[in-house]
Amino acid sequence: LTPPEALAPLLPAGDDLQRVFISSLGSYVGVVSGGYLSLLNLADPADLISIAGVTAVGDVAWSRHVITDTAALAAGQIGDSRLAFVTLGERQSLYVMRLGPEGTSPGLIAQEDEVSSPVWAGEQRKLAFIVRGLEHPRGGAQRRDVFVADFETEEYLNITEVFGPAIDWLPAQPFGGAGLAWSPDGDTLDFVWTPPDERPDRGSLYRRPKGMDPELVMPVLEAAGQGWSGPVWSPDGSLEAAVAPLEERGGRGELWVSPAFAESWAARSLPDQAVERFAWSPSGQWLAYDVPGDGIWVVPAAGGEPQRVATVGAPYQVRRLQWIGE
Repeated sequence: LTPPEALAPLLPAGDDLQRVFISSLGSYVGVVSGGYLSLLNLADPADLISIAGVTAVGDVAWSRHVITDTAALAAGQIGDSRLAFVTLGERQSLYVMRLGPEGTSPGLIAQEDEVSSPVWAGEQRKLAFIVRGLEHPRGGAQRRDVFVADFETEEYLNITEVFGPAIDWLPAQPFGGAGLAWSPDGDTLDFVWTPPDERPDRGSLYRRPKGMDPELVMPVLEAAGQGWSGPVWSPDGSLEAAVAPLEERGGRGELWVSPAFAESWAARSLPDQAVERFAWSPSGQWLAYDVPGDGIWVVPAAGGEPQRVATVGAPYQVRRLQWIGE
């Protein structure tokens, strides 16, 4: 707004403001303050939901459901109909709620030592997330299991239970699942699994297509190290990219790209580079990636010579890459 004096607070947050987050389609804003989680419909300021007993929130995930109902559109609803959020405390809890005209109260989905990384499966009513601290023979204080909650079938499935029980000793680093990513159609889930063996830094990218027996999750990219970034599908869903740490390169990260649902991975970064993070361009034709101490590079997704576009040296660090346009 112009001038700045025209800015006004949406909610009186007070001195104990913990977090503010905006939905993926820009229709809701969440504010955590004073022991409440407040959700405000930006199209209708009178539509305010306050949830008591929430002092801190960790990971959040908004569904990208686009509303097409005429009456709902006339009422100002544009989407983001479901919200998953993790409350922080001695035990973390994952809740899911529906917003809009058919809104529901938060429903408890999981409560363990640590719950993180909720990710919606496109517009489907499926949610993947990670749980650490399960108290069962296949659990362990450091193990992170990948779960999928299907709200259509009311199934609640641990898809990494197939990797067997945890060993007696606890590794220095938590082992298990990370990097959850659904395909654009929501039918395929990719995740990284790091096993608790003599090489606890070794991990592989696994895939679980729709309807697949959980005993048949399959590795699609094997690497070593815990410096994974991604996987992330391209905006048009035709390609998938990930940064995988490679053992033969001393665990340094390399940017890899593969056609969607295939197992034809090819490197896009230079052999002597140690990549940490990457970002797709809006068209999906380019990838930007960060090499700490050496700057930001851009490479065609289809292959080609990477070009450095910015130099970022010590003491500065890149925290996030985001394309604005092309």
